[in-house]
Formats: sequence, C-alpha cells, structure tokens
Amino acid sequence: MTRVLPHSTTDAEAWDRIWGQRLTSLQPGDPSLSLVEAWWLRELRQLGRLERVLEIGAGAAALVARLVVQHFPGTPVIASDYRALPGTLDQRIVAISNAPIEVLPFPDACIDMLASQFAFEYADRARAVGEVARVLRPGGVARMLLHHPGSFFSRKLVHRLRTLQATVTLERVVADATLASAARQVRLRQAQAKLHELQRAQAAGPAIPEVLADLADFNALAQRLLDSPLMPPATEDLQLLAQCAPALQLTRLQMRAAITADALRTLEQRFGASGCVAAHDILTDAQQQPLAWILRLRRVR
Repeated sequence: MTRVLPHSTTDAEAWDRIWGQRLTSLQPGDPSLSLVEAWWLRELRQLGRLERVLEIGAGAAALVARLVVQHFPGTPVIASDYRALPGTLDQRIVAISNAPIEVLPFPDACIDMLASQFAFEYADRARAVGEVARVLRPGGVARMLLHHPGSFFSRKLVHRLRTLQATVTLERVVADATLASAARQVRLRQAQAKLHELQRAQAAGPAIPEVLADLADFNALAQRLLDSPLMPPATEDLQLLAQCAPALQLTRLQMRAAITADALRTLEQRFGASGCVAAHDILTDAQQQPLAWILRLRRVR
C-alpha cells in the first residue's frame, strides 16, 4: 500500500490540502462569531465613510469584506489572500489571490482602511509591517484581530494537536506495507487505545465538539480496520487519513501564530518605526475571557 501523504508536509502543502474546507478560526454557529461580527461593525461605523477597504488574508470566510458590502453599500472592497480565493465571494468584492501579506500587490498609499482577522500573525511579521504601512494612505487606518495565547481557540488547538498526533500514528500503520498482519493489528489496537483515552478525557469536560467529532470518526475508522484486516481500506477512509498530516502541520502553525504580549509590543514598535501610531486592546468572549488581541493603527507619515 502506498503512503497517502508524505509526513514531511510543508506549511504550504498543508494550506493547499486543507484550505477552504473547514479551516477557519470561528466556525458557523460558534457564539464567538457573532461577537466578532458585532465588533467589526462597531469599528467600521466609528470610522465613518471609507473610500477603499482591503481585507488581507481574507481566506474562505472573508468576513470583513462581506460585512462591508452588506452594511456599507457602494464602498469599494478588496479581499486578498496568499492562496486562491473561493469563487463564492460576493461579486461586489474584488478578490485578489496569490497575494502574500509580505508582498501586497497594491500601489503605495492606496488603501483607506486595512483589516486582518487572524491572518497577519501568520506572515513574516517584520516584512508584513512595512507592507501594511506602505499601502495605507496618510491618515489611513488598520484594524487587526490577532490570536491571543489565552483564547479558547488557542486552548482548543492543544486538544486538537493531541488528537491529530494519534491519528497520524494510525495513518502510518495503514500506510506501512512492510508490517505483517499480526503486527498491524497490534499497532492498530495501540492507536485506537490512545484515541479512546483522548475521547474519555474530552468527555470528562470541558468537551470541545469539533475534537469529539474527530475522535469519534477516527475511532470508528480504527474499528473498521480491525474488523476487516484482510480488506484494503475504503476510499473514503484513505481520504480521511490523508488529511491527518497536513491538519497536524496546520495545527502546529496555528499554535505558533499566537501573539504573546511581548510579541505584540514588538509589533507596535515596528509599526511606530514605519510611520504608524499603534494601540492595542483585548476582545473578550461572553465569559470575559480573551478572544483576540485588538490592534488599531493609523498611518501618520
């Protein structure tokens, strides 16, 4: 049996494999999503009339761009992303794909307001600071939501990492053509035991629905493999396993993207050196726990 995906998955390969499926920090139905939407609308209304809005790292959701065209008709809106943007964006949004934050394909001083929701922190920050400052017009502003290491999203990644480490082990057992049948069964049972352990820990609470769903899917998959040791895995099972390595890579990337307080101060200093006044705040969830860092910028020179 051939390996379904190399385990030396790069960040770029992981984005390509997973991006646009369910890769978003805030899932539909997540109570935090309504809080984030309400915050963006308050910020946009306080800024008043805007001549041109750019959302960088817009991703499949392009939340800010969508809010602008829905609530501020007639405002020119651009959504850009490092990867190819989906074809489902509102036609009133100008979509620019293959646009890294470090090399934005826009002229100097052409943007009235720049927005980033859980995107800027994935870029090479030293280079991205200069690009954000470059495209803002004098007096132009930027608003960013950045991953906070104490947020529920960041804490959830720890649980997701453990789950994916167990599922990658399961994928390796399936992909290893050198394993004898008996040895394969032993390794499958070991992988399943780890999944069961994680499932019990999640059930003990506080449970995270997405993590529980992943654990249930992979536990069922492991049982199917144990029940039919002489049968090749079904195509849909191989497809599910093929997501393990890139999902694990992305989870590690997301964990690295969280901005510490020291890193935030460094960002503010870099923006200051690039001609922007910077100030930060914290957006909290319904339990008054950190949801995201808020970074507000204004280009003054």
